Amino acid sequence: MILHKPNQPSAYDADEDSLVVTCAATGKERVISFSELITYTVDMNSFSYVEDTFDADGQLTSAIDYVTGDTQKLLYTLTGHGEADLPSAITDAIEKANLSLSSVSVLTNGGVPEDCDLLIVNGPTSDLSADEVTMFQNYLSSGGQMILLLAQSDASLPNREGFLYDCGLEVAQGYIADLSQYFPQFGSPFYLYATLSTAADLCDGCDANSVTYLANSRGFTQTAESQSEDAAVTVTPFMTTSDNAYAVTEDGQVQGSYLLGAVCTWTSNESDETTDETTDETAAGGRLTVFGSTSFLDGEILASNPSLANETIFMNGVTCGFDDLSNLSIPAKSLSVTYNMRSPSPTAPETRRPSSSATAWTAPTTTPRWRAKPPSTPSPPPWPMI
Repeated sequence: MILHKPNQPSAYDADEDSLVVTCAATGKERVISFSELITYTVDMNSFSYVEDTFDADGQLTSAIDYVTGDTQKLLYTLTGHGEADLPSAITDAIEKANLSLSSVSVLTNGGVPEDCDLLIVNGPTSDLSADEVTMFQNYLSSGGQMILLLAQSDASLPNREGFLYDCGLEVAQGYIADLSQYFPQFGSPFYLYATLSTAADLCDGCDANSVTYLANSRGFTQTAESQSEDAAVTVTPFMTTSDNAYAVTEDGQVQGSYLLGAVCTWTSNESDETTDETTDETAAGGRLTVFGSTSFLDGEILASNPSLANETIFMNGVTCGFDDLSNLSIPAKSLSVTYNMRSPSPTAPETRRPSSSATAWTAPTTTPRWRAKPPSTPSPPPWPMI
């Protein structure tokens, strides 16, 4: 692998002010414009351009991985149910990982595309059809991989919930509020951070001090069937609440510890192609990664709080199901002033129900140490009446 700063850009099909990364062994090359290494934004106070992000690490790592590798993976996002678009921070990370991204409606396509290595379902607001559930079950049982983020809605979607139940997860009714792990600067325990299982593959690169962000999240409990010794599916949580969490609806609340993110995996018996006999060895089956809320990928929150672990965890979820991939996508480094999202949660919030005109967040009278910016999400349900 050789890094060039070309004196004759035309020799590399490159513009001036660019770098070219080449590999003689593969014959591949990638051109990186200087404008991709450092980005600029307009300062509205001075009406001048100021440096915004530094992305040399990410761009060069991506280029080296591309020119030296031969792995090609195709990701699809599901459409047809009011799914949200992936934020630019995530699509940029997918591109840096040298993964291709397309979209598909499995109904009009007649199923999950045969060349789909990973299907991303980002917050469907309408229910799946029975046919789609069958398609997803067949896809997973044949070794397919999916990521599902639940919409910021407490609406009941029976087919989706039935699909998740068969995968070992029972969806709790209502939104999750955590009175021990939330961001008080947002004024509500529905804006929470998770306890991470640092041993899980999705939490690679995280530690006990890593901070995540979720709002208006649904929670899960593991089904009894998935906990039996002969269960066909294994549920591995990677994000959980504290024991002081509540699943809150308009009619009541249920205290407990809830899963906010989990991986459901299947194993399949491996057959001997010559004898058609099933051996004792097992091969990797399907993999479903579930997040409790699309707010986990809130573009505004990720951009203004780059220290959050959300992007790292999600990209681990994209790559760690493949033996020939690793998460080499390095986020751009912000050159602007950033703030710490996390501060200790109070021992108990004020136990009152806000008026119907109240908002989820009120601007503080003094400048806080954190980035106190309300997320552009639906208002959470009424305050838990503890």
